[in-house]
Amino acid sequence: MNKDCEVLANGIVDYHGSVVGINDKGELLVKRNNEIINLRYGEVSIREL
Repeated sequence: MNKDCEVLANGIVDYHGSVVGINDKGELLVKRNNEIINLRYGEVSIREL
């Protein structure tokens, strides 16, 4: 939580944000420009930027 992240689409950085957590549905919550984005599907890779 509270770490910077990159969200990729088709291997290309779509946007940068900050990890907020995971909600009760198991969605990854990412804050981007003061908006919370719920990521529902895809592959998640955890590593230091």
